[in-house]
Amino acid sequence: MEKTRLEILKENILKKRDEDHNREGNNHGGDFYPFWVMDFNTRVEVRFLLDKNEENPNGWFVEKKEHRLSINGKNEKIPCMRMFGEKCPICELSEHYYNASKEYAKGTSEHDDLTAKGKYYYRDLRRLTTAFIRIDPIKDSKNNDDSTNTIKVIQFNWSLFNMIQSKVNAMIIDYEQDPFSIHNGYDFFITKTSKSIDGKLVGDYTTSDFSRQSSAISDDIFDKSTLLDLSSFLPSNPGSDKISRMLESHLSGLDYSDDANNDIGDGGLVADDDVDVLTARLKKARAAMPDRTIEPPTSTIDVPREVTTSIDSKEGTPPLEDTKVNIKEDLQKAILDDKDDDEALLNAILNRH
Repeated sequence: MEKTRLEILKENILKKRDEDHNREGNNHGGDFYPFWVMDFNTRVEVRFLLDKNEENPNGWFVEKKEHRLSINGKNEKIPCMRMFGEKCPICELSEHYYNASKEYAKGTSEHDDLTAKGKYYYRDLRRLTTAFIRIDPIKDSKNNDDSTNTIKVIQFNWSLFNMIQSKVNAMIIDYEQDPFSIHNGYDFFITKTSKSIDGKLVGDYTTSDFSRQSSAISDDIFDKSTLLDLSSFLPSNPGSDKISRMLESHLSGLDYSDDANNDIGDGGLVADDDVDVLTARLKKARAAMPDRTIEPPTSTIDVPREVTTSIDSKEGTPPLEDTKVNIKEDLQKAILDDKDDDEALLNAILNRH
């Protein structure tokens, strides 16, 4: 029997969802272990390991910082330049919106709008660790995958990792225990229970904890040659010029090309003080998309609740640097004065690094 268009559409939607699911590291194969897909009231037993890269200053984890921008009609993951110790224009734009929101009372439309834009440009922080899977409760029967006795990368959000890190620090500092030891370490139980948020059951991992007793992993099942270098799971440095061009493309709505020599849309990069050219480009782009608005990401991103008061506890929220071009100083007031949005977007572009 011939499939209806609705049935074909349904198949395509499910196929696309599976592809996105796998791309985000939710699939049970590969180097990542998706503990969040296990059933409620289930736990996975793991032994955290030190990074194979002995030069990793954090020892057992790395930080992965990314932004999500709409570019060429798609939501793209963009590496945060602060991950490489460099200035990040996207972070600065986020801070600019958050700082601007402080000029308005909480609950006002101006405050809420600026805060939403600040959150959109805020970086997504994940921590990656490696772990030896002692007992795998997922066991994907469809693909015949069982991660028991294998080394995997585990990706944690802000809140769960902070809880784990606090326990690890206490074990090392206060109790002089080595949670990572193969022969005398401590297993960690990632336990998934449930809680209700807005009437929907979601995963709750607050009961996760380390074993009270140390244990050994047999040399017969632990293969040191399979240890993983966490740096290999981080994005490479794309360069500040590329990030600036991607942000300009996002703000203007013009097409982006990876080729730095190619034009963005129908015009390439221009001097920071060439306001007429940039303004013309923005107006042309906005004329083609009269209903363009900045929408929050469609995917779920965990953003710390403290974000409205502190963008980053380590980095703080320094004000934007003073500019050398007078026109920039006027444009910096665009958001605060609630002027035309073209000026606000142009201001962000002019302040790229």
